[in-house]
Amino acid sequence: MERPLALVVDSDPAVRAVIRDVLEEHELTVLGAGDGNEAREILKTRPVGILMVDFRVAGADAMAILPRGRDSRQAPILIGLVPRDDGAEGTRLIQSGAFDVLTKPLDEQALQQVAHRAVAQHETLDQLRRLREELQGREGYHGLVGRSAAMERLRERLRQVGPTSARVWFAGEVGTGKELAARTLHGLSAACEGTFVLVPCAELSENGWNDRWHGAEGWLAQAKGGSLYLENVTDLSMDLQDRLLKTIADGSTIRLIASSTIDPSHAVEQGRLLAELHRFLGGELLALPELRERVEDIPLLARHFIDTVCQINHLPSIRLAPEALSLMERYRWPRNVQELRNTMEQAVILSTDGTITAQELGDSFGSVNSAAGRPAAIAAEGASLPGFRDAKREIVEAFERGYLRQLMERHGGNVTAASQQAGMLRSALQRLLRKYGLKSAEFRERRRAALATEDATRPTVE
Repeated sequence: MERPLALVVDSDPAVRAVIRDVLEEHELTVLGAGDGNEAREILKTRPVGILMVDFRVAGADAMAILPRGRDSRQAPILIGLVPRDDGAEGTRLIQSGAFDVLTKPLDEQALQQVAHRAVAQHETLDQLRRLREELQGREGYHGLVGRSAAMERLRERLRQVGPTSARVWFAGEVGTGKELAARTLHGLSAACEGTFVLVPCAELSENGWNDRWHGAEGWLAQAKGGSLYLENVTDLSMDLQDRLLKTIADGSTIRLIASSTIDPSHAVEQGRLLAELHRFLGGELLALPELRERVEDIPLLARHFIDTVCQINHLPSIRLAPEALSLMERYRWPRNVQELRNTMEQAVILSTDGTITAQELGDSFGSVNSAAGRPAAIAAEGASLPGFRDAKREIVEAFERGYLRQLMERHGGNVTAASQQAGMLRSALQRLLRKYGLKSAEFRERRRAALATEDATRPTVE
């Protein structure tokens, strides 16, 4: 197996050498860069997993470097190198999403500890990525599962539009399966022999635009004779939308597919989408239904995900308890099928007796009972109902508090790992933790105490 790649950006060769020696002890392949330009060139072509950056290096602002490493959708684990007397810089870096910060002059013990944790984090993320890829590679895991009327209508529209050359725009909330629908459309079209190229519009910027789009390795060349999927077009600024329109205007040999989380016509009205780009891309509009609008598909989807995860991991069949399914059918699923899939994957891992119960679903599902039952209980007692906003706030806060506790427990207080699983910015997660008085240090301490107890009670081998 290829060793993970680390990149150290520091103008001092001696510092790079010290760090390289420590990282190589952890079975990493280590590259060095003396400035930001050199680092950017490496990040263009190499899959860097761990990135250490000295912010004092001219032009080596890690937040400017890092987007280059995000092309693969798995950002490098970022570790900042800051002067020991510059605590504000270290705090800013942590708030911006860094995994950790090391102060200079370097303390070798601290360097060893951070390296150990960074390698462990990289292995965890890499295992998750590999599992996702294996799951996606299995026929049916990403199939359009469901027997609801909404899904049957979607299948029928895909069968009608697929063989044509029409440009298609998919609209639907986060997690409804827009990418899956786009891949299905590609498979039904004359372009199916070509490549399906995904363009993550949310990650695009002015920097490196031409490199990404043009040339022998650019997206346009890759998609020639195939399909180009523009994911979440409305996440682009208006200037970049105009540039996108000019870039793809001569895509006669490419099937163009676009998506957004809202209806593109509404996006135009709200000033979030150029009317010219909408006219160019929006030939056929296909809306993807929210999971809460097709509750009858939840048992089928849940069973599908459970069976697939069990098969891949060579596990015996796992049963879904009726009370767990009942909670799932009443849950709102803000992130739709994507959230259901993640929930089932986690539940399979947590299940110890061959059954997924409400406990394996997590605290956020426990709030479904209290949230759903509270108004009825109040009415039965003859008490006055609270105002709508107050009642809604209580329900939302109960969900957020329970979800955050479960999330931080599972990750032992590691805010970076927790934010990645939750699909949110690290800074946003930190704000929520502060809102509810939850401290990552307390979760880390509980994890250490649990590990210590486990070590103390583990039988010794004579």
